[in-house]
Amino acid sequence: MCVNLLGDMYPRALSMVAKYRRDFELEVANKELDNALQMATCDAEENLRIAEERIRIRLQENICTLQIERALANRRKRIPHISKSKTKASFDAGHGRRHKDFTKSPNYGFTPTGEQVGSVLTPATPLAAMELEDCNETCLPSQDLEPRRKPVALPPSLPRLIYELDEEDIQTDLQVIMNAVKEHKVALAMAQMNAEKRES
Repeated sequence: MCVNLLGDMYPRALSMVAKYRRDFELEVANKELDNALQMATCDAEENLRIAEERIRIRLQENICTLQIERALANRRKRIPHISKSKTKASFDAGHGRRHKDFTKSPNYGFTPTGEQVGSVLTPATPLAAMELEDCNETCLPSQDLEPRRKPVALPPSLPRLIYELDEEDIQTDLQVIMNAVKEHKVALAMAQMNAEKRES
């Protein structure tokens, strides 16, 4: 009886062991699959985050480039109007009339060009001897230029290379730079004319 009972229980025990072993292998395979899926999901999210960051930085750079191009285009549009107003002012000054722009500012900040200096100065015009020695001081830009305004505060999510400056501030800075360059050229032209007159 015992032998028969053991003979009946042995195949049943083997089947149970095989079943448990199969269940364990399935559980291990499921866990490995879950780990692989989780790693693939993390990698995909990381790659997507990197791609979004690159696209965002590229968009910010394009926005900055467009702002600069817009400011330069507006400056090109304003340059012909400025040159026309200066030409008219020189014409009115030559005929003994005041231009309306001179009455607006008390300092009469008119900046002559090199051609206007050549037309106004004559060989009989007296020039000081210290003018050539002080050429370095007159050629440099003025010391009391208006400082650039502080850029507006940006949120931490934006890159620090972008500064949202107002268009008026950009135009003011460009105009100050252009005026300083013109004054530099005029001072050099006057110094060269003075040197040529002394040599002759």
